[in-house]
Amino acid sequence: MKTIDITQDSEYLQQYVDLRNLNHKFLYTGLVTLGETKEWLNRTKVFIVGLVEDKLYGIGVIYPQKCNEVAIFSSPERLGLGGLILNAVELKARKEGLKRLFAWTKSSSKTFLRKGYTLQGESIKEYQGERIRGNYFFKELR
Repeated sequence: MKTIDITQDSEYLQQYVDLRNLNHKFLYTGLVTLGETKEWLNRTKVFIVGLVEDKLYGIGVIYPQKCNEVAIFSSPERLGLGGLILNAVELKARKEGLKRLFAWTKSSSKTFLRKGYTLQGESIKEYQGERIRGNYFFKELR
């Protein structure tokens, strides 16, 4: 499986949108279109890495404007890619000179702990009127 930079490889942008929309409830976001995604990429500093084999299977996003928050997601048939996605995210973060990453998750806590992230505590996010309890993690990059 190879790692690509979605922001530089438009061949996979539609697959990114499809995979993101497939995971939108897990990500606590709404559905987006390809056009909306292109506009977002033009106005927002963001780093997006993808894991590709015959198609796009996993995504890692770093949001510098949100304290380097990380979001990871993958296609349902390729469960267990979280660690590989985080490896790609951390490599990209180091390349961009980032020193620390942050993550909030309800369901991927074990993956973040396995990859050396430190549990900082619990917090609640609101999504569509629902209060969702999750954990937040930090990792210092070397």
